[in-house]
Amino acid sequence: MKHSTRIGGSSVLRRLHCPGSMREEDRVGSDDSYSPEAEAGHRDHDDAEKLLLDPDRESNNDMAKEAVAQFHRMVEYVDDVEFLTEQRVDLSHIVPQAWGHLDLAWAGWRDGKRVGGVVDWKFGHGIEVQARGNYQLGFYALGALRSQDPDLQAMFSDVGAMELAIIQPTRHDDPDIWVTGLEWFDMFEHFLVAGNARLDDPDASLKMGPWCRFCKAKLTCGMQTELADEILTREPKKMTSVELAWALKNIPQLEQRIVELKRLGMQEAEQGVALPGMKVVEKKARRSWTDEDAVRELARKKKIAFEHRKMRSPNQLEMEARKKLGRDKAKPVIQQLRALQDKQSSGHVLVPDSDKRPAVQIDLQKRAAATNLEPMDVGCIAALAARKDENDDE
Repeated sequence: MKHSTRIGGSSVLRRLHCPGSMREEDRVGSDDSYSPEAEAGHRDHDDAEKLLLDPDRESNNDMAKEAVAQFHRMVEYVDDVEFLTEQRVDLSHIVPQAWGHLDLAWAGWRDGKRVGGVVDWKFGHGIEVQARGNYQLGFYALGALRSQDPDLQAMFSDVGAMELAIIQPTRHDDPDIWVTGLEWFDMFEHFLVAGNARLDDPDASLKMGPWCRFCKAKLTCGMQTELADEILTREPKKMTSVELAWALKNIPQLEQRIVELKRLGMQEAEQGVALPGMKVVEKKARRSWTDEDAVRELARKKKIAFEHRKMRSPNQLEMEARKKLGRDKAKPVIQQLRALQDKQSSGHVLVPDSDKRPAVQIDLQKRAAATNLEPMDVGCIAALAARKDENDDE
């Protein structure tokens, strides 16, 4: 576990805005499973840390290399830079059970002044994250500033301001940095202490917002359920302009709920749980090159443009070959190109039984020893997962 289940970096925004979220998540229980996207993110984090600690290390992880390069550009004009990675920050002496692990903390000297900050690496392709006023970064920075750890105390004891940075290679070529004075952290500490006091109230309030995205209780939250019923039971054509605007504004909450249902459905199905009317199949296979150098050599011989900003995909290069050589003359070249291709599925997807693809054979040894799903819940998951758009199959 890298974060407190009470208040940690990833939950602090949710706890301060929706104090009842801790109660609701406790009812659901722990879920240690990770999506394929989350697993990929963890690998990127690990690779970036290793590259930062060992600059001469060989790596084929371009995302991690770009993240490290952005950090080096960020501190290019800082002297005597020192940093710590995957550092535990503990605020339990201020707020009980408040702790987490930051990605990167650094400090050094710029123009004769002691400077420092924290960095959070974001490797997902989801929403863009900004540094300004970011509660997660604020939690980590406060943990560094108030730390009782000797290493962190030595790094940040003389810092006059903090630089909070988001490095998100999938979105930006440079870090998003917010510089703020230490007064902001005094205020943030006050909010943290006040917010913590509300968490143990059995009637702690619930409030929906962007913080619901990663809440474990999305499927059982009373506010989420009432919102879904309110929107889905109304006839759109009979809505007033105000009601329609309200419904549209809250659609992201419904989308998050559906995504969580699909994730849960896939998780259960891959553990061998039967979902009536549903099956697990291979995602549509994508073609890729097995030997890009050989492709380049062949394309040069045939005078076919093989790059446009980056290496063309198999489908793009075949289209370019037909355009350059004509359909008939391109056929033998395309056969040669296909000998340099591989076609693999990127994973599994949950689809209705009517889908033509064969079901994946699930190893029943992986069936979960126990499940909290009731039969009615399974049917609900199957029905909702069937309402998917074509993009879910890509």
